[in-house]
Amino acid sequence: MGTHVGHVAEISAALRSGRGLVWVHGDDEDRLARSLEGLCEAPLARWDCLRGLAPAQGADVEAASLLAALRRLIDQPRAGLTLLLGAEPHLGEAAARWALREAAAAHEGCGGALVVLAEGEPPAEVEDRAARAILRPPSRAELADLVAGEEGAEPSPELISALAGLSLRDARHALRGALAAGGEPGDVVEAVLREKAARIRRAGVLEFVPPGWTLEELGGLDALVEWLGKRRDLFSTEALEQGLPVPRGILLMGVSGCGKSSAAKATSTLWNAPLFRLDLNLVFSGLFGTPEAAFHRALSVVESAAPAVLWVDELENGLSAATEGSSQQHLFSAFLTWMQEKPALVFVAATANRVDLLPPEVLRRGRFDQVFFCDLPDAEARREIAQIHLRRAGADPAAFDLDFIVTDTEAWTGAEIEQAIVEARIDARAEGRDFTTEDVCRAADALVPLSRTMFEQIRDLREWSRHRATPASGRRPQ
Repeated sequence: MGTHVGHVAEISAALRSGRGLVWVHGDDEDRLARSLEGLCEAPLARWDCLRGLAPAQGADVEAASLLAALRRLIDQPRAGLTLLLGAEPHLGEAAARWALREAAAAHEGCGGALVVLAEGEPPAEVEDRAARAILRPPSRAELADLVAGEEGAEPSPELISALAGLSLRDARHALRGALAAGGEPGDVVEAVLREKAARIRRAGVLEFVPPGWTLEELGGLDALVEWLGKRRDLFSTEALEQGLPVPRGILLMGVSGCGKSSAAKATSTLWNAPLFRLDLNLVFSGLFGTPEAAFHRALSVVESAAPAVLWVDELENGLSAATEGSSQQHLFSAFLTWMQEKPALVFVAATANRVDLLPPEVLRRGRFDQVFFCDLPDAEARREIAQIHLRRAGADPAAFDLDFIVTDTEAWTGAEIEQAIVEARIDARAEGRDFTTEDVCRAADALVPLSRTMFEQIRDLREWSRHRATPASGRRPQ
């Protein structure tokens, strides 16, 4: 069976160094146990609060509590590996934390170690004794083996890509559910993608974004569209093997509502790569463990799905308030390090509304291939945007006075033009008729554009970008 060697190599290195404790971030206990069974000659021992410590020197039902099991391991350290499952909630007691520290010390240099599978960080009492490892999602080879073992499944590249990023357990459940629903191979892939989106969303700070937007729906961003088109064939395994320059990432900054998020979505569609959105607000919420742990778990999912696009939305929200020693500072450092060392086929599409809040290190050349500024659309761009949203509303743009709409929406964002069309449809439907140019302009007259509400901020942002960023439209701000 194909294996993902990352966590196995990390655990093997910890054993060779004589460490007595390995703290593994993850939640797929069966997959971890299978990986550990081949690392030591001695059989793998396990502890959980239901069965106690087994196998061990005789039945050990009395060691059902973590503290009792650790005391047994302090007195009788094992030469093999002992996997502690579900230990994290039991480490709330100081006695259990110190017992874990002593048990780790007892196993140092004896050819064995304790392995804790957890989602959070190790407690302070054992931090200096614990080696770290991440149980990354399965490789494509493991997923291919999984698909080959399921009756009725066709191991196509599209299906393997749809499963990438899920744990082996979740991938199996998603695949079996899709196969049970029946349908053509394409229907199976679609069903897996829906289940994947739901599972990743429930898991925490990462969201899988299904394909949807295309470059034809990016009105007024001609320079950005051209840049992405030129690099489409370079974002591939073949280009990497040939030593060609693989695109690393872009920073999309500018006025809110001017297409930054749509550009990130369209990039994944153009490059035929899965899109993952990282929510930095959730990373710092504490709902999914420490920010550092949540961040690294999210990155491991994206890396396992490569080639992939990582959309970091509103980057300034997570990095602007970094103070020395804070969680933001640690995460900021981790993000910069990852940007330098990340897999080549993970492309970062970061967006920011307030680029002035970003630390200067983020904007340094080499972090991103290009910094694009998404400005308020000019007349030509507003015409394109109006046509796009009219078509999406099921209307024929030729039936509308586009010149009138373009004039009426001067200094509007693309999102505001879309909203005017939405309001026009609602008003017309309430009267039982199709909407017209007059409905759109009437809706526009009732809306106050952002360029008026936040005039000073947008003026300063446009001035900042004039000689510091590439216009996404290909035209400099006026």
